Amino acid sequence: MGYHRGVARDSNGNAISGASVSVLKEGTTTADTIYSDAALSVSASNPITTGASGVYEFYVPDGIYDLTVAATGFTTVSLNDVVIGSLYAGVYTSAAAAVAQSTSYLTIANGTWSNNLISRYSFGHVDGAITYLGDAKTGVLVTYDFSVTMDADADVTFAVEIDGTEVAATDKLVHILTAPAPVSVSGSYLVEVEKDEVITIGAKVGAGTPDMTLAVGSSIIVMVL
Repeated sequence: MGYHRGVARDSNGNAISGASVSVLKEGTTTADTIYSDAALSVSASNPITTGASGVYEFYVPDGIYDLTVAATGFTTVSLNDVVIGSLYAGVYTSAAAAVAQSTSYLTIANGTWSNNLISRYSFGHVDGAITYLGDAKTGVLVTYDFSVTMDADADVTFAVEIDGTEVAATDKLVHILTAPAPVSVSGSYLVEVEKDEVITIGAKVGAGTPDMTLAVGSSIIVMVL
């Protein structure tokens, strides 16, 4: 959910009452659906008419929007590519399944990916991996938050791979886990991707190669910066 609040002002900084603010689908002149509540359950009028203070505010799903502000006696102003909320390439949630790990990285793929990324950023996801489909290079933040249990003590290393190549060794995130109690582990990676490159997150354990079980709800979030 994204929230946006602005004030329509003239060149002297004075609030403009009665200005018309339109929220448009990015790159179009089509009015988008906006809401008056954070639950996105009550639709609001679009365009919005500012009151005496010049304030306008609304809620929308996370994404990129264009805004226009028009008022009698003033030049219409267009605000393009306004990011409201957060942009996610995908959110992974683990299922109730054990992941037998080895000394090689194994892609974590025993759950499901949901994809709520919109607009000019385009990603696809399958089998635990995210593929960047956009034309322009972009940066993404990969964050994981797992609850795990081990059948033996082990050092567990999490790493991100791009097209099968592990990120720099200095960026590996290692957690020392003690069996059998569940342990929460988390970390994040900032990576840059180009068209058709595939992002995966994997894990491997130290000596003994014990099994690692991810708790239901463990997650990976891939966010566009």
